[in-house]
Amino acid sequence: MDAVSGSDRPIKKLLSDLQFLGPLRFIVQGSGAILESVAEVGSVTYKVLDSGAELATLKADTGSSDFEAHVRLSEVSGARFETKDKADGKTLFLIRLINQQGAPALTCLLQAESDDGDYDPSAVQFYNGLRDHFGESFIA
Repeated sequence: MDAVSGSDRPIKKLLSDLQFLGPLRFIVQGSGAILESVAEVGSVTYKVLDSGAELATLKADTGSSDFEAHVRLSEVSGARFETKDKADGKTLFLIRLINQQGAPALTCLLQAESDDGDYDPSAVQFYNGLRDHFGESFIA
């Protein structure tokens, strides 16, 4: 296991804090397919598998229990916070979990809560607080 273990690992703190961002768009890009889903993280639990690897499970709030994501923590080397300006003047707020090859394993974007594309201001504030706390990127 890493020198930093248990709940002291920054990736675990970040995953737990996803619960406070409101609705997120989760994106996984694989070979030949892209999977996207929108959900609010209601809980994050951890389990050590028989192989010794640790698995984080993110579940949606009970109202939309059809969402569940599993993150193999041993395969996440870090995270990056990014913002991107769209052509329509809106800004995307992204959190990317980075795999061992340096590519995004999972991307989480703030999801606009209104049809006009506006974010909940408290979600943007919390996102900025996370970025200030962790920095633009960190090693898991």
